[in-house]
Amino acid sequence: MELKQNLFISDVENDGGRSDDMEEVPEQDEVFGLALPVRPGRPKAVTTRRILSTQTTSACLHLIHEALYKHQWERATSFFTSYVQSMESKSATELIKVPEVMWRLGNEILLNHPKSMPEDMNVFNETLKNIGVKCYLPETFSKRAMQAAIAPSSPASSRSSSPPPSSSSSFFIFLLLHLPRPPSSSSFLVLLPRPPSSSSFLVLLPPVTTRRILSTQTTSACLHLIHEALYKHQWERATSFFTSYVQSMESKSATELIKVPEVMWRLGNEILLNHPKSMPEDMNVFNETLKNIGVKCYLPISLEQVYFLLCRGQTEEAYRTLTVAESWRYGNISIFQNELVMLVQAHKAVLDCQSWMDKRSAMAKSEMDYSSQSSTTKDLRGFCRQASMSFREILQRPGVWDPFVLSYVNLLENSGKEEKAENVLTEYAYNNTNPANPNAHVYLYEFKKRRGDSDEELIKVLKILHILVPSHKLMLDYSRLLRNSESDEHHQLALQVLFDLLDFSGWKDNVKAWNHLAKQLRSRLKCGQTSWISEAWTSRSDWWPSYHFTQFQMKKDWSNCMELAVKKASVSVLLQGQECSYFSSVYHLGNDEQRKVLDRVIKVL
Repeated sequence: MELKQNLFISDVENDGGRSDDMEEVPEQDEVFGLALPVRPGRPKAVTTRRILSTQTTSACLHLIHEALYKHQWERATSFFTSYVQSMESKSATELIKVPEVMWRLGNEILLNHPKSMPEDMNVFNETLKNIGVKCYLPETFSKRAMQAAIAPSSPASSRSSSPPPSSSSSFFIFLLLHLPRPPSSSSFLVLLPRPPSSSSFLVLLPPVTTRRILSTQTTSACLHLIHEALYKHQWERATSFFTSYVQSMESKSATELIKVPEVMWRLGNEILLNHPKSMPEDMNVFNETLKNIGVKCYLPISLEQVYFLLCRGQTEEAYRTLTVAESWRYGNISIFQNELVMLVQAHKAVLDCQSWMDKRSAMAKSEMDYSSQSSTTKDLRGFCRQASMSFREILQRPGVWDPFVLSYVNLLENSGKEEKAENVLTEYAYNNTNPANPNAHVYLYEFKKRRGDSDEELIKVLKILHILVPSHKLMLDYSRLLRNSESDEHHQLALQVLFDLLDFSGWKDNVKAWNHLAKQLRSRLKCGQTSWISEAWTSRSDWWPSYHFTQFQMKKDWSNCMELAVKKASVSVLLQGQECSYFSSVYHLGNDEQRKVLDRVIKVL
């Protein structure tokens, strides 16, 4: 269907009769710029102000949004006027949500249209504020009412001489709907952008219930558009949709509003953190406002605000926020949020620990007199004692507390309490009430390694980590420690650890892992321990060749890293023999030095 450039109302009646200066209506309907074919049996002079179906109204809204998104303000004006016209046949229930839609769309158009006048916005908003509560729509509007609406304060002579709006305008639609007069007002009008041939351009809105929420479907669509804009990093567009979403919450029921504060908080924070025109104080004001709206989100919002402040280096402000959150109470809600309160206290303990470290470092670098040194030492003890109490309290609860464990261990180590730090890490790693946490074993291993413990102690820690995460990066260290041991059991386990590691795709292209496996295979073959190799290879012989040793993989490895291809070729020939296609291709492509390396591998067979 072809988009019409001109759309105008042709059925305005004057005292029950047809105006002589009105043009004949063409044999088609004009619906928001679309020319529709006339159905058989319909009269030729058909009014253009006909009932639009729900589907057509939705399509009109879609076209308005599309025009706004593309900044096509004149096109948006045309569709907006058609949308207003489509409200003529809506029921009272359907009209409940109309005023806010008109308000938001109309404001967006008036704010951006190049021909919009300042007074247009004022009159538009005042009109929507005063729309009546009854929902009815008379069918006609006289010329006299039209002229009164155009110039309500002008004398009759001037109104009668006012030229009608031009029907040839390519930008606007002149929509006239008969409306009742509210008290102390002579007309219901909204000024839209002005055409060249008219001093003012009016759209008369139907009297519907004042500013109500958008439907649930529209709210869901708004959230979808926000998510889409966030995904595409269109922060300004996301801001516009987010504002509409917030304002649409006005009339939600208490049940529907339960989860709204958290949604607003998470979306708003994401936008403010990335918007190019966002200021730091905007984030603080936004968070403080939402704290008072959704009390159930008070503590999570406070923690999020603390993270933001710490990222900006505002440690003192973050500490103040945590102090306020720690003392926050709100009836039964605060009782059920004991865990969050404890989390706030733990974060505060982290800052106390940091303050302790800073003051301790400053005291060591500066020369202080006895009184100043005594005062600083007292402060240090206070920070250390307060942080330790908070850390101990939170570690008594089952859970994953990695950041707080690291801070607590750091505090104990710098205080010279290494044995206590080891007890904390051991309890955290082996306490059965805590969920399985590979990081706990990593922290214990790193502590023991930092302290210089024996290989046997390190192997005990990494043994459990291998069971939990066989693809962990520390498995290379584990294999090395096992290989350096004097136990044959450890040597066999070292070979198994490397096979397990290379089962995972993340290690397929790791040169170091393939080099370790090649060395292990050669050592085991030299020692005659072929049963170990057979035991590890039996369960992999049916899928490793197609996983690691295909021709496609060989070409990829050779083009990316020749050293990797040579190491994998060494492993493939030790596992599959010289008939392996991967080995043959690498041997053929390699230079003399690389062939010598592969020849030394073949001699082991």
